[in-house]
Amino acid sequence: MKAKLVLNGTDISGYLAESGIAQSPIYRQESSVVTMDGIEHRSNIRKVQLDVEFARMRAENAYAIADLITQPSTVTYLDLDGTEKTKVFWVEGPEMTQERVESGITWVEGGSMTLVER
Repeated sequence: MKAKLVLNGTDISGYLAESGIAQSPIYRQESSVVTMDGIEHRSNIRKVQLDVEFARMRAENAYAIADLITQPSTVTYLDLDGTEKTKVFWVEGPEMTQERVESGITWVEGGSMTLVER
């Protein structure tokens, strides 16, 4: 299944690296209580973190992606169960690794950003 990533209404899926998007759960407001019978009770709120890797691209495309970012941003992605989800995320990044000029075209050698569900 091909990764999907829409950032504030603009599809940027075509700029993803082959590894694309790594999705992991993060937990907020985690608490635990041990009752008098020795049983531990835990509660937390599960949120999503998306670690996004970009492929090599023209520098102007990297700048255009950076311009799409607002805090927070609306993101549409494919969840681990294959369903399309739209949620609000905080954006950390993007970080671009390096620029190189070839035949008059400036290239960014990939990069990344992290999206953390609000």
